[in-house]
Amino acid sequence: MTNPAVDLVATMVAALPQGDGLTRASADRKTMLTVVPQGKKATPYVRAEHDGALVYGALCRVLVDSARETFVQRCPLEIQPFIDQALTQLSDVWAGQQANSAPSQRDAEQSRMTVDTDPWPTPVRLVETLTAIQREIERYCFLPLHAAAIITLYIASTYWVEALTWLPYLLIESPLMRCGKTRVLELIESLARRAWAVSSLSGPAVFRVIEAERPCLIVDEIDTLSFEKVNDLASLFNDGWKRAGKAVRCDGDNNTPKTFSVFCFKVMAGIGSNLKAPTRDRCIRIAMTRATKGETQRLANWDPSRAEAWALPLRQQLTRAAADDFEELREALYGGDSTPATRLREGVVWAPLLAVADLAGGSWPAIAAAAALASVEANRADADDERERLLRDLRSFFQEPIQDRAIVRDTQKATSEQLITWLIEDESRGWKEYRGRELTPHMLARLLKPFGLKPERLRDGCDRAYYWHRSKMTPLWEKYLPVDSPEQSGTKGTADVMPPSLPPKRPPVPLVPEQLRQRGGDVAQRRTAAQPRDDPVMLDLIADAGGPGEDVLEDTPLLDLSEQPDLLQDAA
Repeated sequence: MTNPAVDLVATMVAALPQGDGLTRASADRKTMLTVVPQGKKATPYVRAEHDGALVYGALCRVLVDSARETFVQRCPLEIQPFIDQALTQLSDVWAGQQANSAPSQRDAEQSRMTVDTDPWPTPVRLVETLTAIQREIERYCFLPLHAAAIITLYIASTYWVEALTWLPYLLIESPLMRCGKTRVLELIESLARRAWAVSSLSGPAVFRVIEAERPCLIVDEIDTLSFEKVNDLASLFNDGWKRAGKAVRCDGDNNTPKTFSVFCFKVMAGIGSNLKAPTRDRCIRIAMTRATKGETQRLANWDPSRAEAWALPLRQQLTRAAADDFEELREALYGGDSTPATRLREGVVWAPLLAVADLAGGSWPAIAAAAALASVEANRADADDERERLLRDLRSFFQEPIQDRAIVRDTQKATSEQLITWLIEDESRGWKEYRGRELTPHMLARLLKPFGLKPERLRDGCDRAYYWHRSKMTPLWEKYLPVDSPEQSGTKGTADVMPPSLPPKRPPVPLVPEQLRQRGGDVAQRRTAAQPRDDPVMLDLIADAGGPGEDVLEDTPLLDLSEQPDLLQDAA
């Protein structure tokens, strides 16, 4: 005796190839399955018919197993075997048609957010290109000291993005509107590689563009982003400065988790931006100020339609320079691996700009070194981490000399009330209020608790009081504030830049390793460190760069900055 169900399935399997396109019919033509496309949507409409009548129809994701199973289960029991077989085969046909309808290469190029620039036809001198860019920036923008050089080097660094493992962000800040931030962004957009200026940020769209094109992302009015939007884009800002930085988002109809690269140059501008301290720590910051009427009159009028005439040749020259010196810059920075040439955060942030300046030669190494020194000192003085700032202030409390003999203070221990009184007496320390409330001993204890610090209760006459001991804080100062006191460094304002293990005097090292010295001409001379031999500050940025030993450096000519005082003005 035969089994009707088995015979029916066998008949249907043999009959599946009948029909055209996205339609399948049984051998007796009583049962039919049709997949109907819905325009450009990825979810088609599926119809199941039996004896000329519609028995079930619905939107079905035919490429998803669970969706097909649900559709089969909602069909009448007697036709489910056929629907299962037919829908499984039609899912393969649907996938092939979707692949064939993908945009062509030309359409994909037209949908790009950025545009590549053809290289300059002949080899270029990078030093002349950088000088020309700086000149154009100074024509149109009123900038603080070193800012034009920083912007120039940052623009040039964008052309070496594929050679970098770590890169910095550029943050343009101002206290009020009309300080020239937008003009700076327009210049960067005209000159940077694959510049992509956006007025609003949508996480999924930004991640996909960065993954596909590796642009130089330009965001104006970063201060207007809501707190929730900043949190949503935290991975874009915090992890995007390293090549391994990834963001995970659900992708496709099945919401499959997918990782997107967020590694790219980012330029941001805002009024007192609401970026968190970790993000600001990855930035090279430029503080803009409003120009006077006389200073504004000396600037040239900005015309975007005419800017392309001089911007295009400069972009072409940077493209050619990056192609010619790609491997040399990477070898100079990482020595064949992905380890940064400098260990400290400031060194990692500034390394690409210093390397580009050293490739250019001329006076650019000295200019870049002076700009880096001034920027690092300014950023350290404007540290946003409240706990680090509190440690710094407590160190000053215990080490500050007492000028007034009428003041009696124990230099080894202090109560919370004594510390708070000292902290709030100088409003510039910023402790008059803490998060909108008056600073209390309880708040002080909570700030210091993550360091493992807590007050010790001791008897003071007839009363018991809680004391903070200097001996418990000294190890923390050595860990988090590298030099114990400014007096020990011998250089004003550089106490916290110099690591404790670094000797006060040390021979200078090149900004990038010895490989860049092998290019002939005056390369050995112009690629020498830009600072005097006894300056310990820049060694924090350029030490460990892989330079030659002391015996080689003794014969290395130094650039005499005494003859060029304008290069180091206000930087030392």
